[in-house]
Amino acid sequence: MAKVLWRATVVVHRYLGIAVGALMLMWFASGMVMMYVPYPQLSPAQRLQLLAPISAAQCCEAGTVGLKDDEPIAAMQVQTQLGQLTARIRPDGRPPFAITLAGGAPIGAGAAEVRALAVDAARRITGQNFKIVSADVIDRDQWTVAEDYEFARPLYRFGFDDPRQTQVYVSGSSGDVVLFTTRAQRFWNWVGAVPHWLYFTELRSDGPLWSKVIVWTSIAGGFLTLIGLYIGISQFRRGSRMSPYRGWNY
Repeated sequence: MAKVLWRATVVVHRYLGIAVGALMLMWFASGMVMMYVPYPQLSPAQRLQLLAPISAAQCCEAGTVGLKDDEPIAAMQVQTQLGQLTARIRPDGRPPFAITLAGGAPIGAGAAEVRALAVDAARRITGQNFKIVSADVIDRDQWTVAEDYEFARPLYRFGFDDPRQTQVYVSGSSGDVVLFTTRAQRFWNWVGAVPHWLYFTELRSDGPLWSKVIVWTSIAGGFLTLIGLYIGISQFRRGSRMSPYRGWNY
């Protein structure tokens, strides 16, 4: 029985080691890419770049904003949108909305508005006026799969004909430009962050399942380490070869 258990331990370690070793190699290589190309997201500097200067002459009559007197507000932002001074209000626990500060009227996020916002954002990103070559409405894709965009859905995604093939994402609920990506970012993240975090769209869309995969993958790696230590110490105490393997498995 002892020999059977020993043999089973060696075999399990061998093939689990091959699988997890390949995973570790992938994590190493993709981690190197991540050092130089981060996952697409808007930095504070990029958010400012996408906004027009604020004119105080347009301010201010807040009017009715659709909030109860005691309703908590998580955040509020004043900005210029398509020539109007607006306030973006994010109540605690429900989707954000926007109003004009010139009269308190709500601002919609219709197809024409978000298209104009995307064109303006692309001009600020690229420094030139480029044409829209693709436009669609999505719930999520590879770059907007995280919960951070939950209140921004649905998303309008616009592709431009600039050399970097910029794509701009505009929130269908608030009209905010929430993200932009370039062809280089998308390519390098497919060999960087996406495999490193196991961030594939279908898997990441299911948060609990993605968490379980990460946890069980970590458990498999920990188990491999423990039985590897056991095999190594056992071989040393027996005075045998340091490895019980032969050939390619050595």
